[in-house]
Amino acid sequence: MRLLPEGVGARLTQASCYERDGRLASAWSAYMDTEAAASRARRRHQQVQAQAQAEALRPRLARLAVILPQEVRALPGLHVTCDDVTL
Repeated sequence: MRLLPEGVGARLTQASCYERDGRLASAWSAYMDTEAAASRARRRHQQVQAQAQAEALRPRLARLAVILPQEVRALPGLHVTCDDVTL
């Protein structure tokens, strides 16, 4: 992947390895990245394959729901983050 960062086949293999290792969030992300790369490269078969794999994985992904009371949401300047990502 270092030699050919846009290599769609290598990206699919990496995503599959993540999935086999139980790293489901990494696998899903890699499948989504692969789908985009395949689209840019006009590799329709691999685009469809990556999309199907990502969708098959979706029900097994963990979800996080952050529920804030209205009085907390109304606080001026409130920012909620998780791993440095603004929610």
